[in-house]
Amino acid sequence: MLSESLGHRKGREACWDDGKAFSTAGMYTDWTAVILLLLTAAPLAAVVATTAFFILRQKRKQQR
Repeated sequence: MLSESLGHRKGREACWDDGKAFSTAGMYTDWTAVILLLLTAAPLAAVVATTAFFILRQKRKQQR
């Protein structure tokens, strides 16, 4: 059951270290986090790079 793999056990304390640290369910959430990070970081980096490019270009035009 999914809730048991997440540490939710009925009748006893939740045990997070149940020997399933490298299960596929755990890896799915890890890879999901990586994908979400890349999907947000890559466009943000593109916006920052584009903004920096145009700012530097304007500064060069003013120096001439």
